[in-house]
Amino acid sequence: MNKRTTLTALALTAYAGSVPLANWMISNVGTQQFPGGPHTIPVGFGFDAPSGVLAIGVALAARDAVHRLAGHRVAVAAIVAGVALSFFLASPALAAASAVAFALGETLDLAVYVPLARRRLALAVLASGTVGAVVDSLVFLNIAFGSSMFWQGQVIGKMWVTGLAALAVLGVQCFTSQAPGRPTSNIRQR
Repeated sequence: MNKRTTLTALALTAYAGSVPLANWMISNVGTQQFPGGPHTIPVGFGFDAPSGVLAIGVALAARDAVHRLAGHRVAVAAIVAGVALSFFLASPALAAASAVAFALGETLDLAVYVPLARRRLALAVLASGTVGAVVDSLVFLNIAFGSSMFWQGQVIGKMWVTGLAALAVLGVQCFTSQAPGRPTSNIRQR
């Protein structure tokens, strides 16, 4: 297996694994603030968020990696697979909320990522992750719990992971002596 295939497999595994992990975490990790509500964790700045937030932050960044390594069609197929996983691995209410939020958030994430990645990869990761985080958070919380309570914490939690991913991209670009934002010749752009 070549390096690119290995990296693609790792990105797809991280992406696919983040969906069931997020659904499991929201029901099992952290403090349940009210009956029927999500389990939450502190994410900074005095905010709490449903604990699955960190795993969804990984999904946003891993989807960008899948697109970068394997192309647009594989990234869209991964989004569809992520939506399907939500329905198989969570309660019906959580699955519906997760699927709708995931599909909408990830699709908008992809729409922002594609045009920016050609010029500034780290900016593409940060901007697309921000759009995906806000949309996914508001949609998920309103469908799953009938409230946007915790939306700020959701966005903060996802942005921690998105920020780390953008820094990692910059680090790799510096380490490989690639000018930040310039696409590499061996990575697909479509």
